Order: sequence, then structure tokens, then C-alpha cells
Amino acid sequence: MATLTWGEDNRYVYGIDRGVLHGQDSDEMYAWNGLTAVSVDEVNTPELVSSFDGKTYANLIFRGFYEAEVSALSFPYEAMSLNGEVEALPGFIFTAQEKELYDFSYRTFENDEDYKIHFVWNAIFVQKAKSRRTLSDNLNALEFKWKVSAVPELMPYWYPASSLIVDSKLTDPDVLSSLEDLLYGTDITDPTFPSQLDVLLEYIV
Repeated sequence: MATLTWGEDNRYVYGIDRGVLHGQDSDEMYAWNGLTAVSVDEVNTPELVSSFDGKTYANLIFRGFYEAEVSALSFPYEAMSLNGEVEALPGFIFTAQEKELYDFSYRTFENDEDYKIHFVWNAIFVQKAKSRRTLSDNLNALEFKWKVSAVPELMPYWYPASSLIVDSKLTDPDVLSSLEDLLYGTDITDPTFPSQLDVLLEYIV
């Protein structure tokens, strides 16, 4: 028999780095410097309560969809379609244009050695209001914020999903290295953002 123990696997999440953006229309890959936070939420999870004569007989909660708030001190200039912006000529930028769907990835840390790679597909970014203030002695960098929602894809064996988390502590080191080489590139290969189907067929199924 075994008893419950505490403190042997004290995992905590901190830090974020290695932001990656992939434009689906242009198929371009960008390193996202300045990424500061990704706050993930699950929305559209309606609760259905069935009651009769004051008694509850069923309480059903449906699966939700991916939604997040992303914060950054900067974003790749080439990815301005993230905000629905188009450069007509160098230096001339139109706003309120068609937005491009993006895939993106980032890494969070657990303890000092372990980390998780987060993949999100089919994401639409909606930029939140920016507030610019007059110059003063206390200067704070402008932080960009986006509300992000993603369209889930159909998958075999599992319910549709738009995000995937790869845990370095539990993933085979060779598989993890192969996936990172694909995503981040190497000295001899360009970075490539894998499709969800590619990940399923190559690494999971």
C-alpha cells in the first residue's frame, strides 16, 4: 500500500520565452521578441442544469474553446497583419485591413530544468486599446495587448482542439529535440511551424 506524499514533485510555472509567430497566408516564420505574458482562458462552456420540482437531476458542462490574452512589449514589424495593418508603401501603413490567421508558440518554465512548449493554431488577434501618455520623469514602455481566440481543428481519436502542450519532463528526449529543431530551425534547416496534423502523424499517432 502507498500513502499520499507531498513536496516530492513540486512543480511551478514561471517565465515565458521563445515566442514564435507563423503567418498562415504568407507562411512566414517570425521570432517574437518582447513577449511578456499569455493568459489562457476557456470560454463558451455553458452549463445546462435540468431541474424538476425543485430537484436537480443533471448538471452538464460542455467543452469550451481556446481564448487568451497576450501581452508583449514588441512584435515583429513584418507581422503587422496581426493587427489588420498593411504597408502600402514603405512608411505608409493603412489600419483596419483584413486580418491574417496566425499560428503561434511559446515556452513556459517549470522549476529550473523542465519546460512546456505551447502550440496554438488558427488564432485571430484583436488588439486592445493602447494608451499613450505625455513624457514625464517616470517612463514606462508601452505594452501591447491582444485578445486571442482560435478555431479548433478536427482530429482523429480526440475532440477538436486548437492548442497543444508538450511537456519536456514527460516527452522522449529524441522526440523533443526533433520537434524543437523543426520549430526553431537549425544551422542547416529553416524553422517550420508544423500543422496539427503533422504533429499527430509524426509524433503522436
